[in-house]
Amino acid sequence: MNENEWFTIPKAAKLAGVSAPTMRKWIASDLIEVAYLPSIGSGKYRHGRIRKRDIDDFINKLPKKRTDQS
Repeated sequence: MNENEWFTIPKAAKLAGVSAPTMRKWIASDLIEVAYLPSIGSGKYRHGRIRKRDIDDFINKLPKKRTDQS
């Protein structure tokens, strides 16, 4: 996969291992960058795209899950 490849929000969420609503919350909180395509018609729906590089960078900044090795 090319690091400059762009994904829809649902596909970016799947790549990150989260739900689309979680990805939208991250976008709304300015935790991950999104580019919106120009609106056609009424502009009611905004079609966002997220670059693979931005997904990878964000995921790498998340705290790693701890696993107890008892």
